[in-house]
Amino acid sequence: MLVLKKEKDPSFGGWGYPLAGPALSFPLSCAAATPRAIRDLLCPDPWSVLGYPRPHLRAQTAYVQRIPSHDLHAIDWRKVILPGGACGSSRPIRPHRYGHGPPEALIHTDVNLLWWNPVVVSSWSKPWFGDLDGDGRDEAALGVDCANGGGTAAGQLAFSDVIFKAVGRSLRVVGIVAPRQPLDPETSHVPLIGKVAIERGKAVVSEAWYGSYDGDCCASGRARTTWTCAAGKLRPTRTTILQKPWSSPLLIYDVLGEPGDQELGPDELTRVVATRGLRFAVSIDNEGHAIKRTVKVTLTIRQSPSTIVETRTIERITPWALHPPTVVFGHLGRLRFRTKTTVTIDIGDRGTNPVRYPVLFTRG
Repeated sequence: MLVLKKEKDPSFGGWGYPLAGPALSFPLSCAAATPRAIRDLLCPDPWSVLGYPRPHLRAQTAYVQRIPSHDLHAIDWRKVILPGGACGSSRPIRPHRYGHGPPEALIHTDVNLLWWNPVVVSSWSKPWFGDLDGDGRDEAALGVDCANGGGTAAGQLAFSDVIFKAVGRSLRVVGIVAPRQPLDPETSHVPLIGKVAIERGKAVVSEAWYGSYDGDCCASGRARTTWTCAAGKLRPTRTTILQKPWSSPLLIYDVLGEPGDQELGPDELTRVVATRGLRFAVSIDNEGHAIKRTVKVTLTIRQSPSTIVETRTIERITPWALHPPTVVFGHLGRLRFRTKTTVTIDIGDRGTNPVRYPVLFTRG
């Protein structure tokens, strides 16, 4: 069974249906946030909807292996065997070394991700530690990535963390922690899972929350899920959206400090030479299907003792323009040098979030 995602591809000028994944099960397909048409097909499960017998295979979620020490900080995680359910398999995933690189596994999945076989499994790096059950000894959360081997973000298929516990000289799986974003064929990337904080009785997991206009590289939303440990099992009990994902078709194409084309990035500090006449050029792209009119763009520079705020208006933004419209902010006033500050761009359109760029102004 395949899930097809219909999306606009401007490079070909038409609509395409890239594969968004086949499977025997579809996690979170019955969540309230999942589109109604998808729920109608997949809930309670696609087998009963389509009148087919459910396959007997199940993803492996439990596994016990021998370890040389009950101290999880002391074992060699490069040799740990993963439960197959971390990447859609009913069988254990054993690490291998291919050449001189880090351990990986090349597996043939038999529960999920069937169309993408073979699947490349990456893991076996340093885990996150914390005392989950309060016995004075740490449990460990080991991150797992499943991909098609293409080496790109678009080729990533699934993410999870396997939480392990030592019982004497045995290493046992407590549970597999997976992202909680509901199934939505409009999103561009499989949900991403981040840091796992293991605390007494719970594991708190950070997640990247994708919107329908987000690229493969970057989710515009953030979430946090609490998994509670009860009777030796982990269950998700609460997901909090910390920042809603971008749902507007208007996207910031780039922000340049001129002269010099000093490009600002939201994820790293940019040193901007504050020459006389410094200005910021902000380009806005429209990845929707309708013209946007009278769009206000606001630039804010937060610094002490005063904050600089300017607003410009773009009268018309057409979809998929070859040259996105640009507004220029030039009356910046006095800037503080050698002090980290923030340049914020806010687009006046429903479904956007302010985008913040860390900046350090210098004299040159």
